[in-house]
Amino acid sequence: MSGDTFHFPTKQDLLVAIMKRLRERLAEEAGRRDLAGFFAYAVAQAAARRIVVDIRLEDAFGPLEETVAGLLRRAHDAGDVAPAVELPEVMALLVSLCQGALRGRWDEELQARTLAVVLGGLASPRG
Repeated sequence: MSGDTFHFPTKQDLLVAIMKRLRERLAEEAGRRDLAGFFAYAVAQAAARRIVVDIRLEDAFGPLEETVAGLLRRAHDAGDVAPAVELPEVMALLVSLCQGALRGRWDEELQARTLAVVLGGLASPRG
């Protein structure tokens, strides 16, 4: 498929295709990672984008809510995330982090520091 050329009649058709592929990639990666790993992957992907197009990341992540809910359940069960943390907060943080990384083109160091703060805030108190 690497040699294929695709033509889209409108910008909207192109954006729909981009969103579909983004959702597919996110779903694949969510199946391979825990919640923290998925956050790190999504933020890194957003930061790596060199061109900001008019894409609402909520549209990419919205269909993944069930998958992220599964990651959150596993994190709750493992004691990695506080029981009071619910899916709406996790989705809001995920979208916000990705928007920041995309628009700010965060470097790896800033990604790591920001994720540490956010994931630390989600953590279940120990002891």
